[in-house]
Amino acid sequence: MAWDPDWPSRTVPSTLEQVLSFDQEHVYAVIDAAKVFGLPELLHASELEHGCLYHGRAKEEWGDVAPWLVRLDPDHGLTRQLFLPGDDRAALSFQKAAALFLLSTDGFDAVAAHLRRFTKMRAEDGRVLMLRFYDPVTFSDLLDVMPPSQVAELHGPFKIVCLQANGTWSCTEAVPC
Repeated sequence: MAWDPDWPSRTVPSTLEQVLSFDQEHVYAVIDAAKVFGLPELLHASELEHGCLYHGRAKEEWGDVAPWLVRLDPDHGLTRQLFLPGDDRAALSFQKAAALFLLSTDGFDAVAAHLRRFTKMRAEDGRVLMLRFYDPVTFSDLLDVMPPSQVAELHGPFKIVCLQANGTWSCTEAVPC
């Protein structure tokens, strides 16, 4: 990302402002609590709309390392923190590849319900496995290996923005099958 003289007064870097538009759609982040120490407490203190994508026993046992959905507010400090550099264990930095960003006209509950469908998958031997689709590297790999119909189902009606392993930002939109 090139140096931006208005950064960090902007909520998001200028290179992403056209993609992450808060004017037309809701902007959500699916944040991996396994990569951000104390994320559930941080989200609770933020008072932003948020929720764990795991329910029941899974949330009780794994909530501190689970995926969390949060609706971002362009004027909130937490939103800005997601786009600032930082590598300590509690940093919310994009550099940790801890989040996928989604744009949608859907409300929080509809987005959460859609994403929860993909937190688990059944292996060929019948075991239930956790699917870390919300990890940007895993998400990119899934796009490469899944059949188009499954990609469309996972992707849903969202525009998804994530940081790639090579440090560039990518944006994908739903493609009808």
